[in-house]
Amino acid sequence: MGILGSLSDNEVSKHCRIVCAISLQWLKELLSNVWAFSIATDAGNNSGSAYLDLRVRFYLKGNLHNFHLLAIPMRESHTGAYQYNLVVKAFDVLVPDWRHKLIGVSSDGASAMTGCIQGTVTRLQQESHHSIFRIWCGAHQLDLVIKKAFNGLMDERFLTTLSGVTGHLRRQQNLLAEMKSTCPLFVNTRSISMGKVLKWLKVKRMRLLQHVEEKKPLCTPSVDWWLMVFIIQPMVERAEETFVALQGMNTLVCEQAQQLTRLQTDIMMRCNIQGPLSDHEKVAYLDDLSEDQTAAFVQGDYGVKRGMLRDAINETSAFVCEKMDSLFESNNAVDKDTHDRILGMIARFGLEIADGTNRVVAERDNQNGAGQQRLRLVHAGLDIAGVEKIDELFRQLRLEYRENSGFKQQLVDCHMGNSGLASFAESWKPLGKEYDELKKFCGGIASVMPTTATVEGDFSLINWTKDPFSRKLTDFSLEAILHCK
Repeated sequence: MGILGSLSDNEVSKHCRIVCAISLQWLKELLSNVWAFSIATDAGNNSGSAYLDLRVRFYLKGNLHNFHLLAIPMRESHTGAYQYNLVVKAFDVLVPDWRHKLIGVSSDGASAMTGCIQGTVTRLQQESHHSIFRIWCGAHQLDLVIKKAFNGLMDERFLTTLSGVTGHLRRQQNLLAEMKSTCPLFVNTRSISMGKVLKWLKVKRMRLLQHVEEKKPLCTPSVDWWLMVFIIQPMVERAEETFVALQGMNTLVCEQAQQLTRLQTDIMMRCNIQGPLSDHEKVAYLDDLSEDQTAAFVQGDYGVKRGMLRDAINETSAFVCEKMDSLFESNNAVDKDTHDRILGMIARFGLEIADGTNRVVAERDNQNGAGQQRLRLVHAGLDIAGVEKIDELFRQLRLEYRENSGFKQQLVDCHMGNSGLASFAESWKPLGKEYDELKKFCGGIASVMPTTATVEGDFSLINWTKDPFSRKLTDFSLEAILHCK
């Protein structure tokens, strides 16, 4: 950037075009030598400019590669048809035979991307000569689940109060200086990020209560609001851990399911939720509800009894236990109503997460239903003999693994490594060159992107590069920066 700073605008533009041309030509040559590749795509806005970001992933010469392809400016609309046409125009030039090679498309699940008729992914699948893997980013789906759970809290008043409280506190410079701490930013667009905000409020509660009592701001939170903060914060923090794990650069689709299952199990344990309920258990819950509408709570295939939920809530903290007992034992009808209302809101919050995570499935069929595809055994450039060789190598590998205990242990040790799950290349290293054809085939299948984390990384770089002071940065200059990265 120091060298470019001494050049004229025309010279900078020329150099950026050269960088983009060389990089794209190099990617075109690489993609011409692979039998399959996958893409991840997402649309976003920055300073009034909209981009459709494309990344490509493929296997070549023993390794999986993930590269930024293009951040295409979207001048007209964000519809699925418009985005589809942009993708096709790019691939018709960069990968002329993409209709034979495209094996997977990963997106965040937005309707413009995944719509069953007009969605970009649907159109790409229809255009492709073979079936493709359709991946909805599990992290985005989890964020939607948490967002829905939050929206139901206190009839949406919880988020309104949270926004008001954090906004007020971030303006209190003297208070923050005294506490030697800054209130985390509340980002309403990413519900999963609220764990840090809630944790900070819990830790600073006593001083914040004193401040609110002195200043009496319009956003002064109620007692039941503070109780909600204490009760849901551990669950949100646990969900955030799963969200981070799902965004891992090397996370596999199967690992996403395992992470979500662990999260669901943990949330159910924290709220004493039971499920999935059998038909007989559902009838028992409904019988309890017919006698007392507050006796139990049910959503989907999951339910929780009032008494068990109350026990779980009282284990959250001494503050929660004391306040909830006080409300429950009070002779005041308003206090008892507050107690019951809190139980109901926490029940719905926990059930929403338990039921929602159960519905998160990364791989989808052409109707966006949860489905698994069979691995493709035929490729346009692979003859019958080649397919049979791959099949025979696979049978041979399975036989060796089953009957040779030393070979099996060697693979297990290599796959797990010393620091967790090994990379694709490391896992195949003990097999030598004998299984190269099988490795190449599996590499193509493994190129399918399990998440859109790398696309999110591109947008982070775009936001950092094209800040409010660089709005006039040309698209070629921005693209050159992305390719240089």
